[in-house]
Amino acid sequence: VIEQDLNIVNNSDDVYIKVIDKNNKVISRASNIGTGYKLQLFVDDDLCETLEVVILGDVNGDALINNADFQELYDNVNGTLETPLAGAFKEAADLNGDNYVDLCDAAMALYGF
Repeated sequence: VIEQDLNIVNNSDDVYIKVIDKNNKVISRASNIGTGYKLQLFVDDDLCETLEVVILGDVNGDALINNADFQELYDNVNGTLETPLAGAFKEAADLNGDNYVDLCDAAMALYGF
């Protein structure tokens, strides 16, 4: 769906969208978009808006929701994650929406949310 929407916008000469992955690399075709990706809207080559993507449960930004996300969330809760979750990644880990990333979120990730 997103790729179809991007194609509609990209068919205009004056308006286009760039998709930037979590490593700040511009990608030309995005079949999967994950947490931390950015959508940049340009009009007449001027950047008008940047939106950062948050996919609830995609804690590591690989565009998948799997055990790797649970492990990263769990390690963050236990304080063993090398770099604590922040920004969009922290928001993606807050599965119950209470503005905290804690054991409740880890339990939800483990047992499905």
